[in-house]
Amino acid sequence: AFVEEVLERHGARTVLDAACGTGRHLEALARDGYAVSGSDIAPEMVERARARLGGRGEVRVASFEETAGLFPPRDAVLVIGNSLPNAGTPDGVRRALRAFAACLRPGGVLVLHMLNFAKLVEEGGGLRPLRRVVREGREYLFLKVFEIHREKVVLLVISLVRERAEGAEIVPRLLRTELCPIRAPWLAGVLGDCGFEVEAMHGGFGGGEFDERESGDLVVVARRAGEST
Repeated sequence: AFVEEVLERHGARTVLDAACGTGRHLEALARDGYAVSGSDIAPEMVERARARLGGRGEVRVASFEETAGLFPPRDAVLVIGNSLPNAGTPDGVRRALRAFAACLRPGGVLVLHMLNFAKLVEEGGGLRPLRRVVREGREYLFLKVFEIHREKVVLLVISLVRERAEGAEIVPRLLRTELCPIRAPWLAGVLGDCGFEVEAMHGGFGGGEFDERESGDLVVVARRAGEST
């Protein structure tokens, strides 16, 4: 509901979801009449998103930087699910934001969603609640651990996957990702350098005001500078 309100307020009808994952948000937007496209760096995610969309939009394998020029300029770009910090470094974040600007028409809107790293770092990282998902005959258990380092945050995701059959083997997996601990004031400045005007910073998709000490998330709405065409 929050995303669609932003899209409607900006008159957006064409939407790019960068780091779209399995395409859940693309599917919902396509169902509501938006022309959608997506990108993700993981080929297996792209295949699942394509299957979910069933031809209602184009999804390509691409990094953040590779999205520039991949599609015609869109009315809106979404980067949600704590995806932008996966750029890894401050320079990586800058390059990603420049690519997103190139994906937008003048006046187009960018919606960024990520963890509030100021609060996460202050709390010292640590364990997050165990998550259980049952899908397509498999049971998944996910445990996230955040390690706080001087200039980065390391995310460890421990997953246990089991077929829902008697005596099925449990398959453990470990994913390690280095995240750039993006903070709101720095991000606002970099967005300006990359050709964006920040319209609002929220503490989540509920739309409340962002509080660096209390908010669990950071949601930024920014407009690409220039006149709308």
